[in-house]
Amino acid sequence: MLRQALIAGLILTSIVMVSYYHQQTISDNLQRVAADGKVKVDLYSESLCPDCLAFITKSLKTAVNTKDFWKICEFNFYPYGNGKRVQNGSSWAFTCQHGVKECQGNLIEACAIRKYDYYTLGLPFALCLEDNTTDFTAQGQRCASKYGLSWA
Repeated sequence: MLRQALIAGLILTSIVMVSYYHQQTISDNLQRVAADGKVKVDLYSESLCPDCLAFITKSLKTAVNTKDFWKICEFNFYPYGNGKRVQNGSSWAFTCQHGVKECQGNLIEACAIRKYDYYTLGLPFALCLEDNTTDFTAQGQRCASKYGLSWA
């Protein structure tokens, strides 16, 4: 029970941080409970945002690696954050708050989450990518190798 209380506290802390980035009120987020009674958390992140990086590489990694986390939390990760998109005819142009490199990191994370099983490969890969944001290509290759994923 204490472990669940600690995890719930961590989740609520993340909701406060996430709500800042999403311009949602804290009370709206606190009311989000999935039908199965799990706390529902949606994290809209940016791959080069200093606050997002600190949260993901510390608190979030601790939480998702805690026994029974997935039994009490429905967690969704959206690596899009404060990105903007504009349609130019039949194509789209994307801009990210922290530049082109951030758009690259967001895209790699979104692709992994969409292509692979979310819980066993997609999310772990995305969290691994956040460990080193100096070179997303090199880090992506390391993370792909770590999880046995195709980088091509």
